Amino acid sequence: MHEERDEEFGYEQKDDLYSLMRACGHYLHRRSGHGDTQMKILRLLGHNGEMLQQDIQDILHIQAGSISEVITKLENKGLVERKKNEEDQRRIEIVITEEGKKAGLESSDEENTELFSVLDEKQKEELQESLKKLLEKWKENS
Repeated sequence: MHEERDEEFGYEQKDDLYSLMRACGHYLHRRSGHGDTQMKILRLLGHNGEMLQQDIQDILHIQAGSISEVITKLENKGLVERKKNEEDQRRIEIVITEEGKKAGLESSDEENTELFSVLDEKQKEELQESLKKLLEKWKENS
């Protein structure tokens, strides 16, 4: 079995099915920005529209000082805007800008298509069916 240290993934990568699936999952997880708080906020706002800063903080389990700092960085980049809640001026709503929507759509259909461009249509269909079977079985067993 082939083994090598994969510097990008930080662990021994093997050619067995489990290790390859784990490496693919790790790549997709990192690519989607799950480790990046700014991207998490942009995706959250992209799906939910404007949100109270407190709600973002609670959902993502971010400290009050940290959320303020991250929102400021996003605001400085023109990706979000702050506005006071009309009903309670003490509450701050965070609104995603058009530029923020573009930045937050990292996993757009076009980019997802590019991920699998190395496969022909038949291989994509076979992979999709295989993954469906695995997920169905795993759900049955959980």
